[in-house]
Amino acid sequence: MSVTYGDVMKADPSMLNKSAGVWKDWADAVLVHAGYLKEQVGQHIEKQHWDGPPAVLARGKVDGTHAGLLNSAERLRSVEGALISAGKAFDEAKNTLVGLTSEAQSHGLQVDAETGHLSYTAPAVGTVVMDTYGKKALTQADVTNLVNAAQGYINDLQPRIDAAVEKAGRADTDLSQTLAGLAPPRRSDSDQPTGDPGPYGVGGSGGLGPSASGDTSTHSASAGEAQAYAKSLMAQYGWSESDWESLVKLWNQESGWNANAVNPSSGAAGIPQALGHGHVFDLGDYKAQIQWGLNYIRDRYGSPNAAWAHEVSHNWY
Repeated sequence: MSVTYGDVMKADPSMLNKSAGVWKDWADAVLVHAGYLKEQVGQHIEKQHWDGPPAVLARGKVDGTHAGLLNSAERLRSVEGALISAGKAFDEAKNTLVGLTSEAQSHGLQVDAETGHLSYTAPAVGTVVMDTYGKKALTQADVTNLVNAAQGYINDLQPRIDAAVEKAGRADTDLSQTLAGLAPPRRSDSDQPTGDPGPYGVGGSGGLGPSASGDTSTHSASAGEAQAYAKSLMAQYGWSESDWESLVKLWNQESGWNANAVNPSSGAAGIPQALGHGHVFDLGDYKAQIQWGLNYIRDRYGSPNAAWAHEVSHNWY
């Protein structure tokens, strides 16, 4: 849907700048996580002088994840830039429209509140008006002159109004395209995590797995322990048995309930695949991750059923 005159007039450009700040914080969080992974390599591999295939494999996984995180941070920063540009464009367009609207109204023109279309309602012949000489009844010639003058104002102002709206529309399109570029691709069966990903394993990317109906199985003993803990907390949130089934599906989809899962392309980590402000950095700490994840679901969606529905529909939650 294209941007309209009404959209621009009702817009609050400052909100776009505030959103840009949030995306900057998100990018910063990803960069912090990238640094964390590099630090872990130094502590657990290089300082220990580990050698052989396992160490090479671990380094390769972390290097790939680190590169993916840097790429993700760059893409998040691109959204920040697009939001700032959109905020500037909407601010300029709105200021322009406010001025042009005032000018149009001063000439007796009507401005449609949604489309910005200019029009003029001519007075009837015989209408009594005041001029410099006192009261006067308008003649047909007077009305014709008023209509011609109004049309001249419309011919001047309407293109300028339309141009301001189009400027905001282009900024909105650019922002939408930038955001669309962040959408995670759907995973095929071959993309699914297999076995135990280990301390730097690949977690879920938000894509759907082999079946859109969801996987309710328990993937490992550690996953079973995490699920038992999560289920013990469900009553605190007032959630139902169907919510529990949705939660199992959701986090099977995202990470297989693996507390050590890390997505190399986005930096999402842990059982809930957390990313952004409030990120859970303690890999392996399934209790902290689950508490964070349940609070996130409650605050954003209200329930696991709603979060799972969003996952199925949008490929992320």
